[in-house]
Amino acid sequence: MRSLVADRVSIVEGGSDLVGAFTALTDEVYAEVDAATPGRPTSGRFAALLDDAQPSRRRCSLRLFLAPGRARAAAIVNPRLVGPDGKPIGLIGFFESRDDEPAATAVLTAATDWLHERGATIVRGPINFTTWHDYRLVTDAPEPGWFTGEPSHPAYYPRLWRAAGFTPASAYGSYWMPELGPLHDRFLARAERAADAGVTVRPVSVGDLPAVYQLSMIGFRDAHMFSQIEPDEFAALYGADRAASVASTSFLAVDDGRPVGFLYTFMTDLPRGRVGVAKSIAIRPEARDRGVYHALFAAAIGAFRDHDAVAGIAALIHIDGEPAKMGWQVPDRRFKTYELFERP
Repeated sequence: MRSLVADRVSIVEGGSDLVGAFTALTDEVYAEVDAATPGRPTSGRFAALLDDAQPSRRRCSLRLFLAPGRARAAAIVNPRLVGPDGKPIGLIGFFESRDDEPAATAVLTAATDWLHERGATIVRGPINFTTWHDYRLVTDAPEPGWFTGEPSHPAYYPRLWRAAGFTPASAYGSYWMPELGPLHDRFLARAERAADAGVTVRPVSVGDLPAVYQLSMIGFRDAHMFSQIEPDEFAALYGADRAASVASTSFLAVDDGRPVGFLYTFMTDLPRGRVGVAKSIAIRPEARDRGVYHALFAAAIGAFRDHDAVAGIAALIHIDGEPAKMGWQVPDRRFKTYELFERP
């Protein structure tokens, strides 16, 4: 086994005994920090993501680095993610570490060096394959709680990345919505334009997943760090069980039988009580001036109220993205801040 970085880090080869040690570190870290961490990842989940049969794994090149018992990282090249110079954006994912700056710096440096050798001029993380998977770190959490899709990790992780020479590349936030009753009324008033144009809104069903995939590829293509994914990758992320679990709060907008937009939301339990989370919205460009946005949110917020939500959250908004510009990003209502890190 060849080692790097002053013999602190080993390259993990497929079939070696270190593969199990690489994935097992997740459970070891969280047992040490807090076994009850909300949303804590598990070794089994990461082992499944790193399996060669996993659709996104098959489309990426990667190398695993391990400081045994201390820290780990995966260097990832996703050929669909390139910078303005046409060179790959190097990704570092599957990071876990004890509160050990030398060990974390060792694996992050080894991963960065491997990515540089493959032509990357910028390295970003944490990202597991794509931004469709887990990415970002929580950098500020004014109150407790966690919902699906958020990063979940020990509070010291951002410090470890900074110690390894990484700095924030982009910021995101989740924000409490205004009071749901008046907010619902405001959306309803403007949703009439969609109804007048013949647009109908109905709950998403499992059979709508192909349409949701197509809308996602169109609606998210200008998002920061977007990369195209294939239908099998999308199905692995948003399968029938997940679609069924959110069907009562997620909605599809249809115009003359053609899907023109969707809003993905779900219910969760937080210390404040039952909360509705608005995660993703995508609308065809030609339908954006027809009240579809307001019709979808009117339906979702109405569903939140039907499910006895005490509040709503506009989730995981890029600081410069469209939702931020539409008024969801209100500092006084911030739930959490997240950052993606980078280094040359």
